This record gives sequence, C-alpha cells and structure tokens, in this order.
Amino acid sequence: VLILGLIFLLTPLYALQIDNPQYEPLKIHPGDDVDLWFKITNNDGEGVKNIVVEITPHYPFELKQVNPTIGKATISHLNEGESDTVYFKLHVDENAPSRDYRIDVKVSYDKVDEEEIEHKEMTKIFYLPVYGIASFQLKINDTSITPGETKTIKLAIKNVGTGDAKYLNVYLNGNDKINILGGASVFVGHLSAGNSYTIPRNIYAVPEIENGIYQISAKLSWIGEDGKQYDSTIPLNIRVIKKIYKNQPYIYLDDVKNNGSYAEITIGV
Repeated sequence: VLILGLIFLLTPLYALQIDNPQYEPLKIHPGDDVDLWFKITNNDGEGVKNIVVEITPHYPFELKQVNPTIGKATISHLNEGESDTVYFKLHVDENAPSRDYRIDVKVSYDKVDEEEIEHKEMTKIFYLPVYGIASFQLKINDTSITPGETKTIKLAIKNVGTGDAKYLNVYLNGNDKINILGGASVFVGHLSAGNSYTIPRNIYAVPEIENGIYQISAKLSWIGEDGKQYDSTIPLNIRVIKKIYKNQPYIYLDDVKNNGSYAEITIGV
C-alpha cells in the first residue's frame, strides 16, 4: 500500500486529456495534405484557461498555415468536463517511404483554483502511418528484331516507388505484327520498393513486317500497402530492322512530349 501511494504521488497529474489524433485522409500517402485534429478535455474539478496546443512534426511532415501562428492553436478556457478541438494541417514529403512517423504534441495551460494559478505543461508523442505507393520502371535488354525472327527478350521491372507491391501481376500485350509467345501473363508476387524482377519472354515478328518502331505494352496490377487495387499500363517499343549491317547506326523517334509552347523529342540510336 505504501509503495502504491508513493507511485501515485510521483506520477504527474494533469487536468487535461489529449485524445488520439484524428486525420483525413484516413490512408495517408506521400504528397498528401493532411487535416489533423485533437480533442482536448478538462477532466479536472477546476477550470483551466490559456490553453496552448503546439505540434512538432518530424520528417516527412511539414506544417502548413491554418492558425494565426503556424503549428500552434489556442483555447481560451475549459470548465470541468468541457472539451474543444484544435486543428492543424500537414504536408507529406513526396518521397516518404512506408512507415509510422512521429508527431510531438505539447499542451500548456493555467490551472485555476480559489487561491492560485498553477502553470502546467505536458507533451505526448503520437505516430501517424504513411502508406507509400509503388511505381514501376520497365526496361528491355535488347529491343531490336528482324522480320520472321523469334527472339528472347528480358523485361526488367523495377519498383521505383515508395511502397511495396503485393500480388503483382504482369500481362504483356503484343499486336498483329509483334506476338508474345509462351504465355502473356506472369505472376511476380511481392516486389518491395527499390527491388527488381526480370521476366524472360519470347517475341515473334511476322515476316511481312516493315522497318519501324512497334509498340507493345505491359499491364501491371497489384495491391498497395494501403490495401487498394492499383493498375498501370506501360508502353514498350520494339525496333524492327529488315537487315542489320555491321556497325550500322539505326536512328528512330523514341518519344514526343508536348510541353505547351514547344515539343520535346527524344531520338534513339
């Protein structure tokens, strides 16, 4: 009993209670603006006033202005049993990987009784989950083929995003000139951010095909770390050359981007 009494005496007693943070969107992603709010309740038998709530976010969060003083909200007073809510806004860095990130919340206030005003402060630490999003870069080791040729290509898929991809499936789409052989669908499974996976596949160019660039595509579907279904279709260029001479350069138009007042053209060799 004596030990329990000492523990009780040594434990700081605070009049205010800070509830767990509420936020929108419920699934936070890199690049999001997040509305964040806290409910503050006076659980003491006395009134409190001059309540100041300050938050200190850590990476990847950045405070945005919604209060007269950024990162600080005030409540003039709370009587016994009363509550009020304070609001903040955060921006999430676009490159933040998936994990829980820390936010410090400091509350200071004046506790008022009949004889004196007692100033108190407390800090609570919370963690907000950020769900990274997978993004993919695809490369083919050798994109050239001749008419009537069957060729094995190696398609390298790299997850260049901030989150893992679960149950990743890749479906290769050919066309009437370039055929995909040996099955178009490949189940990759789990591909973590920063990791790569290589798919070998045979392609066939029909004999009557002309010189030029022919587009096939890869459709990727996966489940994100936030539990959502994602899909992405990425074009892939195959070069057809009827006859290749030793040391012969082959120049082709690889990409055209319209940037409003001008066009950006990528030439491949």
